[in-house]
Amino acid sequence: PILSCLRKSLLVICFFLRSFLGIKNKNSTYKHYSYYDNGNYCRKTIFGHYVSPAVRDLILGGKVNTDGDRIEAVILFTDIRSFTALSENHAPERIVKLLNIHFTRIVDIVSRNDGFVDKFIGDAVMAVFDEELTRGHHRLSALRAAAGILKELEDTNTEIAELGFAPIKIGIGMAAGPVIRGNIGSENRREMTVIGDTVNLASRLESATKEFGSPILMTESSFDTACADFKLIKKISEEALSIRGKSNLVRVFALDLA
Repeated sequence: PILSCLRKSLLVICFFLRSFLGIKNKNSTYKHYSYYDNGNYCRKTIFGHYVSPAVRDLILGGKVNTDGDRIEAVILFTDIRSFTALSENHAPERIVKLLNIHFTRIVDIVSRNDGFVDKFIGDAVMAVFDEELTRGHHRLSALRAAAGILKELEDTNTEIAELGFAPIKIGIGMAAGPVIRGNIGSENRREMTVIGDTVNLASRLESATKEFGSPILMTESSFDTACADFKLIKKISEEALSIRGKSNLVRVFALDLA
């Protein structure tokens, strides 16, 4: 019932969006809207601008269990270093421009590597690499995405320099393990997301990169033989870290671009 209601609500939203955008029929001159099929055009194209395409397809395909599905995944968190100071020194409108430039590249990189962006949290991004959606290559997909995000940060810094910003630095934390994917929230407001200890750990590792001095920290369980053969990343060190909220030490790899 919840998913059925959601799909009906999307049709209503699409009706108003189509009116707003001036899209009347399948012969619309808006060439970037490429197909029209009894509402699928709106649901898939416009809805896809507000959630990741992978999430969109899961919801519209009725594949989201409202009670939650247990899945294996790699969770990736990344945020901007010293963002509070950055926000204090620039107008909010300028910060929004910077974030949109930065986030656009991250979303593209995550999507190219079969992941999906779960949410934006201020200057942070949470991405999910589902074992099923990546056909079992979730660890390598997440590592490729992390490398891509770091590699393209140079392009982001070049672009934001034209707006008067100094170069930004980022940190990335990754953890692999079981999570629950489902609709979380209240009767009036729900969000498809993933929750679990793996999510918390990835977030903690991202925060730890600040003190550790490495742009990427990932759990040992996030790294497999396929990752070891990935040449764009080099291992700096292996450590057993004490992570806030964890009773045991966590073995992590510190990584950087090769």
